[in-house]
Amino acid sequence: MEFLSLLFRWLHVGAGILWIGLLYWFNFVNIPFAGTMDGDTKKKVIPELAPRALYFFRWGAVWTWATGLMLLMLVFYHGQQMFPSQEQTWSLGSWIMLALTFFRFFESRTTPTPIWIKSMRNIMIVSILLSKLISDEIMMIKGSRNMNR
Repeated sequence: MEFLSLLFRWLHVGAGILWIGLLYWFNFVNIPFAGTMDGDTKKKVIPELAPRALYFFRWGAVWTWATGLMLLMLVFYHGQQMFPSQEQTWSLGSWIMLALTFFRFFESRTTPTPIWIKSMRNIMIVSILLSKLISDEIMMIKGSRNMNR
């Protein structure tokens, strides 16, 4: 179990570095440089370079997400750090976090941008409410751990 945790941690870190490194490369190197190229050069360079870079960018994101999920399962669930006692079950906050983790990943690729995201005020309200719910959930879990000792 310890070896798997170590393996997935390093895979997660490596994939995350690849993903974020390519994100920075796209934003700070590729886009400004592409603006300085003339038309003929763009026609030759962009079709060769962009698909390769996007391939690694996408797979870096997928591997970061997948290894993070495996770490979540190994460290928190199988390591019994999430539910240290058998009596403790999933609460509303746990289900909401699970839904945010899994469904948002797929929803963002299949549906248009929701209306509530288009307003910064709405984003702040939803963020504050979710933060409050998550902090209450964490305090409940910590409180039940202290009671079991």
